[in-house]
Amino acid sequence: MGPAGHSPAAPIASETSGLAIGSLICGILFFIFPSAVAAVIMGHISRAEIRRSGGRKTGDGMALAGLVLGYIGLSIIPLLIISAIAIPNLLRGGK
Repeated sequence: MGPAGHSPAAPIASETSGLAIGSLICGILFFIFPSAVAAVIMGHISRAEIRRSGGRKTGDGMALAGLVLGYIGLSIIPLLIISAIAIPNLLRGGK
């Protein structure tokens, strides 16, 4: 027994957030458009879940990595679309 008759607190078992893992996996596959969107959504939800868990859930770094990769994917896709439209027009204009 601890001081004043209280038993010491049992250690809290932590588990990795499944959404954080999903966010990281979708972030790695960011070149597929829906995957980039899913990475961003799952990343934000899992980071909020981890903050609210009080130390019971881990994986904040994975969720952050999924967020970064997801946002990179969302920024690259419009550039690819613009390139797909502009490059043929530039090639045709040179003739």
